[in-house]
Amino acid sequence: MSARRVAFAVPLALLLAVTLAHLGARSGYYRSSRPDAPLCASFLLSSEGYACFYDGIPVCADVPHVTTLSGMFRGEAPGRATGIMDERPLVPFIHSLLGAGSFGSYYVGVLASFLAMLAACSCAVDLVLRLRGDALLAAAFGTLLAVNRGVGFYVGTPDVHMTAFAWYPVAAWFFESLAIGEATTPRSHVALYGLLLGVASLTYLGDAALLGFVGLYGLRRTPLRRLVAIGATAMAVIVAWRALGRAVGLAFDAFATHAIGDGLRLLVVRARESFAVFPYAPRDVPLGALRALGNGLLVWSRMEGPLAHVLTKALVPCFGWPLIALALAGLAAARRSERRLALALALPAIAAAWPMNALYDAPRLTYPATAGVSLAATFGLAALAGAAHAAVARLGARPSLAIAARVLVVASVLAAFALFENADVFGRAERPRVFHFGS
Repeated sequence: MSARRVAFAVPLALLLAVTLAHLGARSGYYRSSRPDAPLCASFLLSSEGYACFYDGIPVCADVPHVTTLSGMFRGEAPGRATGIMDERPLVPFIHSLLGAGSFGSYYVGVLASFLAMLAACSCAVDLVLRLRGDALLAAAFGTLLAVNRGVGFYVGTPDVHMTAFAWYPVAAWFFESLAIGEATTPRSHVALYGLLLGVASLTYLGDAALLGFVGLYGLRRTPLRRLVAIGATAMAVIVAWRALGRAVGLAFDAFATHAIGDGLRLLVVRARESFAVFPYAPRDVPLGALRALGNGLLVWSRMEGPLAHVLTKALVPCFGWPLIALALAGLAAARRSERRLALALALPAIAAAWPMNALYDAPRLTYPATAGVSLAATFGLAALAGAAHAAVARLGARPSLAIAARVLVVASVLAAFALFENADVFGRAERPRVFHFGS
């Protein structure tokens, strides 16, 4: 088997293992909703906690809000399906295509999540092959996606989150494949990419972050008119779905929109609290005001202020310090184009979660940024493996030993990440504190 095939096969095999390990009661989303889950006492709606049953299998009670919409696509009356998830029809539509009504909602939903992540891992591997031409690093990026905490949490739940999570590397792959950033690009490619982002935005309120990725990654390398056309096409798809949905009787409950607005207002309050002028720095004295601003920035930089807590609290529980440290090293070592791609994948997704994190204290909403963080960590791993290769080569060892040292470093770091830093990879650990509500 060629190195390229191995690069694709390893993440996909791990993804299958993680999926099988998190079925049923081992799903992280369900476990975080049980009555014995720390910090989840407010969700004790039944003896099973915030949970319900699909085909006799326990799932988080958020699931019916999404999957009941698939009944409409199978011919049921829209009034039975409408609710707060009317803006998220893509995954229910996929469920109906896969036979949710005939083969059971639970396993069809899990299959849809698995296929979405299968596409994400495949796109991730191919992206690194294009960037570096290195099968080992490509397999590393795919592995970091397949065994990260978010997949272990979401993949066993038949709802929208896993598909929303998967769109980011897919969107990046299509950006490159359709040559969106090139000087000349066929108009059909621009239209197709805009339609793709529009469809992706019907997954889970992800339009702002995905459009943010396109804007950041395309900045100064893609004509502004092309970026505007992509955004307009994506928004046209969203508006068209709302018009069609209302025409058939969907209500489009504004709960989620109101929640985002409330979260943004709360962010403003937290910002005022963080940068408030200290009592010992009079407002009418310029030097005192400057000192107060400096003190405020110092408190914020130490992640002790209210705003800093909102902006940063999800990062460590979502990704863990080892991955974050490796990602920071990777950003320093990466080429400029690689750094741009990693930041464009991570920053919009992190920022899009801020309002909901401010309002609901739900770190799991930051997981769509995993693709960007993992890509940066892959570049950090590349630097670490390169240093090992160079050190062995300087000792006068044969080239094959230097290559073996490089492979050993990459494999060891990935194994340590999967088995220790992310102890939930095989469905054993309880991680409700960092996944559901509460930090």
